[in-house]
Formats: sequence, C-alpha cells, structure tokens
Amino acid sequence: MRDRARRSHDPRAGSGNSASSPRARNLDAPFRGVRVRRDTVDAAPHGEDTPYEIARRNILGRVRAHALVLPPPAFYTGTTALAIHGLPFPDADAAASADLDVAVPAPHRALRRTGITAVQITPMLVHTTVRAGLPVATPASAWAMLAREHTIRDLVVIGDAIIRVPRDGWGRRLPEAQHAGLENLAAAVAAGRRCGIEGDHHRTSRRQWVRDLEKYSDYATLGWDVVRLSAAHIRHDPSRGVALVRAALARRSWHA
Repeated sequence: MRDRARRSHDPRAGSGNSASSPRARNLDAPFRGVRVRRDTVDAAPHGEDTPYEIARRNILGRVRAHALVLPPPAFYTGTTALAIHGLPFPDADAAASADLDVAVPAPHRALRRTGITAVQITPMLVHTTVRAGLPVATPASAWAMLAREHTIRDLVVIGDAIIRVPRDGWGRRLPEAQHAGLENLAAAVAAGRRCGIEGDHHRTSRRQWVRDLEKYSDYATLGWDVVRLSAAHIRHDPSRGVALVRAALARRSWHA
C-alpha cells in the first residue's frame, strides 16, 4: 500500500489513465506497476559523452524507476551497483540493455520480476549502504560478488578504481572521496564464498575448469602469485593455509 501511494503521487505515474488516453500514450512501463513519462527519460548523448557515461545514465534512469517498487530489504548489486557508485564496468553497450542486478539477504526469497536479475545472499557476506537514496551493496561487497561474471583484468580495473584516492584540481589528495581501502577489498573476499567466489563445485564442470585455468594464466601474466586454499585449510588446519600464504609473500620479498 505504501508503494502504491508513492506511485500515485509521483508526477510521472500513470495511475488513472486509460491505455487510449493521450497521457497514457506518453507513458512507458519499464517495470510492472511503474509508469514513466517518455519525456523524462534522458537517453540522448550529451556532447562528447563516452559509451560508459551513456550506459551509466541509462542504468540510473531505470534504477530510479525500479526503486519505486523495490521492497526492503532488497538492494542493488553487480553492474547496477557499479553504475550507482560511479565505478567503471566493462562492455558498456551490453550493460546499458542488461537487466538490473538486485540481491536480497537470506532467508528472503529472490525477487521474480521482468527486467531484473535477482540473487539471494547470506547476510554476513555483504554490506550495504545508501547512495543517492538507493539501497546498494558497498563498493567492496559489490566487487567481491563479480568474480563469476568478470575476467581477472576487469576485476583489477574495478578494484583499482575503488581504492584509488582522487585528487582535486591542484593535485591534492582527497581521501574522503575514496570508495574503499585495499583492506576493505581483502575483508570482503575473506568473509567467505559467495555467488561468484570459486569453490569445489567448479571441478565438476569441464567448462568452468578450463575457464579457471585461463584465469590463473591471467594472474601469472599480471605478475600475481596464486594461493589456492580449500575449506580444510581454513576450518580444520588454519596453520597450513597461513604457511602457504606466508611462503607466497616470502617469494615476493615480504617479511612480517
């Protein structure tokens, strides 16, 4: 009832208009229960806008419409979260037309609605915030949930944008404008396996196994050492996992 009231008072809402009325013909229905005036949709390029800027504006327009029917405690994640936070995302053309990414914490059931891709996630594996009035996964949480859909190179680009400290026009650092620190990304990964974080089930899929091998090759190309840990290293004998990580760090001349 609250959502219905919000829509009926929204100047863009089409409640009370028949499908044949002039006003109704000027309305789009991007999501069930939402009507948006076509002249409020800003999809036209602005000067020298990049494909990313055009795609982000498209996503944000759909998010603002969808937010009218987003039930608590659902929140935006994935590429949608990247757009809300102003972070880069690959393949702008595909992102502009893709479904919105929405998540719900368990035990709530994933939403079923045309135009969105919904997932359910364990609450302890994600942190949320509010940006521009929109409930959204924090940059670190959103990044940690992207591994399945993005390549290693994409994750490095996105992660770098998250931890980068912006500067003003005089070159002065603006730490308060940083999305998150490296320690936040590490904590998001260490929280546990979530949608997109690799696990033992990947060995049952030949396609996924081949993809994983390609990922590790990409890691090596970028100069990364890969330390693979199983649940046994963490739950049953943590000292073994610590020893493997310590050895990898020692190979990089790191000392505690």
